[in-house]
Amino acid sequence: MSNAITHLARRPAKWRMAGVAIMLALVAGCSSSDSDEPGASAASDQHAASDRVAVARGKIDVDGGIVELAAVEDGVVSAVAVQPGTRVKRGQLLLQQNDSALAGQLSVSDGQRTLARAQQTAAQREFTALRSKASRYEQAAQAGAADGNELSDIRQQLASAQSDVAIATARVKLADSEYQQTLNRRALLAIKAPDDGTVVSVATQRGAYLHQGATALMLMPARPLIVRAEVGAAYIDKIKPGARATVVSDMDGADGPALPEAHVTHISPVYGSSTLSNNNQVGEVRVVQCILAFDGDAQALVGQNVRVTFHDS
Repeated sequence: MSNAITHLARRPAKWRMAGVAIMLALVAGCSSSDSDEPGASAASDQHAASDRVAVARGKIDVDGGIVELAAVEDGVVSAVAVQPGTRVKRGQLLLQQNDSALAGQLSVSDGQRTLARAQQTAAQREFTALRSKASRYEQAAQAGAADGNELSDIRQQLASAQSDVAIATARVKLADSEYQQTLNRRALLAIKAPDDGTVVSVATQRGAYLHQGATALMLMPARPLIVRAEVGAAYIDKIKPGARATVVSDMDGADGPALPEAHVTHISPVYGSSTLSNNNQVGEVRVVQCILAFDGDAQALVGQNVRVTFHDS
């Protein structure tokens, strides 16, 4: 140590002065850095929080929600045309139940409808012929060339033929109605996509018996993503439709791409029970559901938990 001091002391004065200047500059720089950064961070935080009015938990959803497609009639599944992840179009067949029995009924009903129409055509033809005959007899009776009794008989036949036409027409309507009812029942055994979307899950398989009302498939419609946020009672009066909000992921390891800003589209007029509160929270938490729409294309998964920060609009 004494040797080092002696060595420094032996250096020229100009070198000792230069070393002192460099040390002073370094000390000044460190002092300036330490004093500037906390102040800038505090100012930034204060600015970011200045327009914040509430923070709430939320969940990513699709507009309208996931659609559960259930069986309308009891029956055995004869075909499943899709699998999870399949993209479908509106009206596309997703699942078919066995319709062989109704197909037979439809064939019989169609035959009855054809017979009823043939009978209607025959009755109408008979009525038309009798009406022409009655017209001729009336003209002859007015000229005194026809017997009144014969004209009376013709009129009775005409009335009977008109009644036959009415009955045949009613039978055609009944046959058509029965055929349409059978056709409608057969259509109920086919589950089709109510909208464009993606199949989320399939809960049955070919050969399985599907009961009426049982969920067979779940479909995510091809609609924009939304956020369903749960706002506490203390903050609901501070949030209005149109209010701006920032949305960030609230799931460990599922940050993903940054989410675009959002705005409030709907605030529920009633309180409900929270589904996103902490499990260790004591008692039921009453919240108001708030719907937000993204201002841009959101890259997220339905069901993802998020944290929503509401700002002054």
